[in-house]
Amino acid sequence: MKKDHSRRKWYFPLILYCITAVFIMGVFLGFTEHKYSLSLMESNMDGVLDSIQNSLIEKESHRIVTKNNYDDLNASKVRTAIYGMKNDKAFKNDSSSLRFIAFKMKVSRVDIIDMEGHVILASDGAAPDYSDPKFDGLRTVYDAYSFYVPFEAEYAGSSYRYYTEKLSDETQIVVAASTLTDSGIQSPMDTLLDVLPLTAVDMGGFVGAISGVDSTFIYWPEGQFEGQRCTDYGLTLDKFMDGKIHHISIGSESYYVKGILYSPMEVLLVAAIPHITILRSTYNTVGGLLLGFIFIMVICFVYVISNIEETLRLSFENKDTRRMYQHESLRTKVTISCVLSAAVFLALAFYVQTIFALNRQMISSRNLADKAVVALDEAYRTREAKIVSFNQEYLEKAQAAAELLSRNPDLQNSKDIALLSEAMGVEYFMLFDNEGRETVSDSTYINFELSADPDDQSYPFRRLLNGVPYYIQDAQPDELTGRNRQYIGVIMQNAEGETDGVLAMCIDPTLMYSTLLDTDLDYVLSSVTSGTAGFVYMINKDDYTFAWLPYEQYIGTDSRSMGQDESCLKDGMFYNSTFKGTKYFSFCEDVGRGWLVIAESKPALMRNRAAFAVQSFILAAALLVILDTILLLHPDQIYQEAVAENDFSRIAVTVFTGGGVEKKTREVGTRWMNGDIPWASRSADEKTTTVISWILYAFAFFITVLYMAREIIPGESDIIGSIASLNWKFGLNVFSLTASMMAICVAVTLVNNISGMISLAARAVNPRTETVLRLVRSTFEYGSVIGMIFVCLTLFGVNTTALWASAGILSLVIGLGSKDLVSDILSGLFLIFEGAFQVGDIVEVAGYRGTVEDIGVRTTKIMDSEHNIKVLSNGALVSGVINLTSRLSVFKLVLGVPLDTDLRKVESILTESLPNVGEFIPDIAEGPSYIGLDKIEEEQIKLVIKASCKETDRSQAMRDLRHILKEIMDKNGIKVVSIAG
Repeated sequence: MKKDHSRRKWYFPLILYCITAVFIMGVFLGFTEHKYSLSLMESNMDGVLDSIQNSLIEKESHRIVTKNNYDDLNASKVRTAIYGMKNDKAFKNDSSSLRFIAFKMKVSRVDIIDMEGHVILASDGAAPDYSDPKFDGLRTVYDAYSFYVPFEAEYAGSSYRYYTEKLSDETQIVVAASTLTDSGIQSPMDTLLDVLPLTAVDMGGFVGAISGVDSTFIYWPEGQFEGQRCTDYGLTLDKFMDGKIHHISIGSESYYVKGILYSPMEVLLVAAIPHITILRSTYNTVGGLLLGFIFIMVICFVYVISNIEETLRLSFENKDTRRMYQHESLRTKVTISCVLSAAVFLALAFYVQTIFALNRQMISSRNLADKAVVALDEAYRTREAKIVSFNQEYLEKAQAAAELLSRNPDLQNSKDIALLSEAMGVEYFMLFDNEGRETVSDSTYINFELSADPDDQSYPFRRLLNGVPYYIQDAQPDELTGRNRQYIGVIMQNAEGETDGVLAMCIDPTLMYSTLLDTDLDYVLSSVTSGTAGFVYMINKDDYTFAWLPYEQYIGTDSRSMGQDESCLKDGMFYNSTFKGTKYFSFCEDVGRGWLVIAESKPALMRNRAAFAVQSFILAAALLVILDTILLLHPDQIYQEAVAENDFSRIAVTVFTGGGVEKKTREVGTRWMNGDIPWASRSADEKTTTVISWILYAFAFFITVLYMAREIIPGESDIIGSIASLNWKFGLNVFSLTASMMAICVAVTLVNNISGMISLAARAVNPRTETVLRLVRSTFEYGSVIGMIFVCLTLFGVNTTALWASAGILSLVIGLGSKDLVSDILSGLFLIFEGAFQVGDIVEVAGYRGTVEDIGVRTTKIMDSEHNIKVLSNGALVSGVINLTSRLSVFKLVLGVPLDTDLRKVESILTESLPNVGEFIPDIAEGPSYIGLDKIEEEQIKLVIKASCKETDRSQAMRDLRHILKEIMDKNGIKVVSIAG
């Protein structure tokens, strides 16, 4: 056996090219990924900025409604004060009476002034100077053609909102109440600062705000740069307003930004994505693909090199001077490996783009959902507080009305009560005596009586007659009119403090509803902006109806009728959904009162995926074609030089001389023993399989480490934890595919390691224990395979429980009617898993020899040396097959000579001549050699000659040896009776 040491000369240019190819692929992937990321990013930014503007316009309309409601409420207090001053006998025209009114109405002060702003009567001594020009707005009440507009002005270091009405042609009453801000009504800027944190741009981005007036940062996450001028960082507003994406640096941070001017507020809205997240996303995608490309190149390299080495060796043995590319078998294998490698990379590029895009959206959706949950909780608390405040406000109005009417019985008539209703801004009042009968009212009800039936709407008010001080009823449809109304009841007391009937006040809840607009789902969730074509919706837990979504016509519709799978409505669940014909990638969060779902359009999310994958595939195919071409041409040149010089020592392959044997598949005994073959002795398929197994081991190790470190590695490792948590919908999707691959890689690694340890242990024990260990290993391997099949089926949404049941019934039916069929199928599985023989092995079954052409589920096809194909059932093969692969076939020839032949002479001739015969018969690998006398019969002496060769060469070798034996005997004058074998 000869070995040349010029392998380095052969491999060096190949390794250099591989490094260059990896570099080219890395540059291409990085450039292409960055280009597509910018394209997707710009589209995402445009969509988010448009959504924010629409949201701000809607929020501003809600803010104006809330402000107007606040003004209407305070205006009614002014009218109530006027009514009390004119009709309450207890009112005295002095400061104490005004202070009492201010106290009861919960306002800062109540003053009476003349037309010039001089104070006539003040609720306390420190009244503002209403003649100051800043109070000129108060005097518009004297202008018949003007409408009074409340305004805010500062007095004594504090700001108040002022309301007024005329008392007479020359006097007016002024009420100073809390400002809009103090009353909880947001300013436009507050609304902006509420909306921006609920906005998510792809890749961890956000939307900031810069003043268009003085260029100061109004909002930036975590308070960075707020209050500072962007010009201090060398940035101008023009750079944000040209409609292009810019890469800027602010302090130590860098961002990709795009801005738009929101004219109503003179604010520049800036969509920004941190540069580091772009880099991380690019590194992950490019790194994953580049690593995959390296693995594919390594596998292709090993496979092609191994086949070239085999071809070189065979060419040397057969004195074949053809060029490498002229070998059809080698050309076919190289072509197939190139096509398959490029196809695998295409699938890998498509897969990596998908998995990392979903990973980014996972992180974005989860973060956005957390923000939305906080906003919803805050809105819920605010809503409860506002309802309590609203009810308290009107309860105090009802109590004030009851006190006023109790002190002034002469006002207890429908006319004065109607004036009181108008002054207080309520629908109407109803008074009831101690028996619950209506005594007077400005409503349309006549002779109404509080019901004694617990099911009636008015029943709770009868409890007031028993001493309960008040009752606030939730807004509900009126029993008679059907209109939405709210009732508040309080007791009336006489001068002695005794209960003297009940006053019921009716309110139109429209004012309350409009006050609660900024706490509605519509107000809160419309602020949550996700992606380019995504949206947020809420589903009720009790009936699965849409509680809110941007499409108003579907609110209240059963979400299941719109394609929503109720099994996906779980906390932290990721799944694919369809809405109005568009596919979405959705994330569900349990918010207690319902399920919050953030959906992102998959076409928008995966917009560049196909183009990226195809371009990567074209480049990968080109690079692999070049690699295979180099692999073919370079050794071909060396071989042609060796042929020309008749010096094969330069060939960098192992050449078998003498007894060498071509290994098409691993020697069967080695397979059974789970042993190892030297690398140089392995076939191309075995080398490739080994390299693939190493890669799978590395991948399994990587997945295991990444999963264990998912809490340490920030952000981008989220996909591993999410998939491992099984918090996604099982079915035909990328999550199921990824989970299956992860499970298979880890399981195969564990099974191989455990099987290896069992086999190692089996070598150190007695035969009985070894038998048990091998049985344990076999059972473990079969169980693992079956288990992994069912795990993968489960991940892909198959009901394995029903499958088990169906399998049991099917087995019973088949067992009764098709016993042989089942036996053949199971035998086929055993043959495949145990590796008793493989396609290409040479076997012998019941005296029939041939090469295994195909192993099917039920039958196996074997072709003999005459190219006849015999089909055998797997059941017959399990117990009766002899595997001759990788072992020399031994054949014997029986030479018959006459009885009177000199035996010693014949044996001497055979002993001397046979060792040289092998030179004339290249098919014989060992021998031939004389064994001895077999038997003496009546007419002849039979002598045995033995030789070894490949099974495929057996027939020709026997023919050639018969021919040479006859020539040897004739040459030495010995008659040959027969040559059998």
